[in-house]
Amino acid sequence: MHAAIHMMGVPSSAVTHADLKGEKEKDAFWNQLRDSDRKNYVMMAGSLGKGEQESKLGIISGHAYSLIAVFEFQIASGRIRLVKLRNPWGKGEWKGDWSD
Repeated sequence: MHAAIHMMGVPSSAVTHADLKGEKEKDAFWNQLRDSDRKNYVMMAGSLGKGEQESKLGIISGHAYSLIAVFEFQIASGRIRLVKLRNPWGKGEWKGDWSD
């Protein structure tokens, strides 16, 4: 967050998983992401850890990602919410659900 403030000179905020304890908090965060995406705000995401180790699902520890877009749609089994991330270093790829 502090890097965004210094690099771009714009107000910034940060949210961690610990902040999202219940469905109410998760829904409010999703709405904030959706609104920020609609306004074309610069969004970033990061992973915890050090050493840039790749998890079995393709997430690099201690890494920053560009958050490109958010998507929400309805399917027969319920609502699906997805985020589109880009690894600016181009290493690793998501291998979990909704991957290639």
